[in-house]
Amino acid sequence: MDMSVKYKQLITQAENSLKKCKKGFEEDLKALPAPDLILVTSIMTYWYPGVADTIGRLRRQWPW
Repeated sequence: MDMSVKYKQLITQAENSLKKCKKGFEEDLKALPAPDLILVTSIMTYWYPGVADTIGRLRRQWPW
């Protein structure tokens, strides 16, 4: 199998896995009551895109 084909398959699998994870996170949020306060932090500064995505999902769920 061509390495580029294998690489594309791995990328597709990773993207599908991430979509399932995000959908599961949103379903879990819907099951929770609205919180009074949400604090978000990250130890690793290079994870800021994940933190920003999480904050966006929280704001969509509870748009005070």
